[in-house]
Amino acid sequence: MECFTTRLARETRLIESLRALVRRYVGTDPVAADAAMVALGQHIRRQIQLEEHALFPAIEERLGDACFEPTARMRREHRVILELLGGIERGLAAGHLNAVAGDLSELTAALRAHLAEEQRVIGPLILDSDVALS
Repeated sequence: MECFTTRLARETRLIESLRALVRRYVGTDPVAADAAMVALGQHIRRQIQLEEHALFPAIEERLGDACFEPTARMRREHRVILELLGGIERGLAAGHLNAVAGDLSELTAALRAHLAEEQRVIGPLILDSDVALS
């Protein structure tokens, strides 16, 4: 099992690397951009599923608050991130590379804000707990 802060740092590096790879290939190699986007999308979706089905419920249970505002807000952020991912994937499939580049910028901003929120809110809540991520 891996602690939250270690996993968050690793996730941040991986997401930034994959996003940079997609951006690098958009406009020059649509096939490579699509492959990189598939990898990025799969990774982000797995992370969101882990947070929504394991991490957030564990925190809410520990706090005794099923409506904990920070986790509710992060779930809303997840919906925005997933919507952006879907738009990028559809844009790549349709060859709308200018739209993809803009959506990648929005996705980058959304991911950075979300990861900062996780560090700020979730990190301190679980550093001293027995919540671990598998």
